[in-house]
Amino acid sequence: TPALALVGGIVRRVVPELGQYVRAGQTVAVIFSDEFAQTQARYLTLRTEAANAKLNYDRSQKLIAVNAPGRGELQEAEKQRKAAEAALNEMRNRYGRTSRLLEIGAASREELEQDNTKLRTAEAELEQARLRESRAVELLALSPEVKAASEEALNKLRSAESELASTRQRLQLYGIPASRI
Repeated sequence: TPALALVGGIVRRVVPELGQYVRAGQTVAVIFSDEFAQTQARYLTLRTEAANAKLNYDRSQKLIAVNAPGRGELQEAEKQRKAAEAALNEMRNRYGRTSRLLEIGAASREELEQDNTKLRTAEAELEQARLRESRAVELLALSPEVKAASEEALNKLRSAESELASTRQRLQLYGIPASRI
């Protein structure tokens, strides 16, 4: 049975001897992958950036008192959540369709993995839209300067969290269990 590497790279060590039987899941070779190492380093950087963005956002929220948002902001947040729900349903359907195509040999495993990544991204985007909606309910009527600073901090936080989630998924595609990330 062929053995496939999840990433390309330089073979550093081959564990079993030629002709030796191996079990499913057993390490056959240790590969150094520059791409994998870069992804790990990027993940660590993004984790720090996301933590800093969260601190900045929390600080900006402490500057303002809780008050009801403008009706327009809330409606926009609801609209974004509904759009994210629709996108998630579409990705679920697409993933299911690709799964069925894979079973009959009409799609590749790579297409399924791509659709799985898109599905997880849509799930993360829906969660973010739900958070935005709940934040919109709590947001204040702010002075333009404070509101702008708060929105900028929130945008940086969203961006960092989104990129962090994407990098986390890439590490999982490389075979790292979620518990070790």
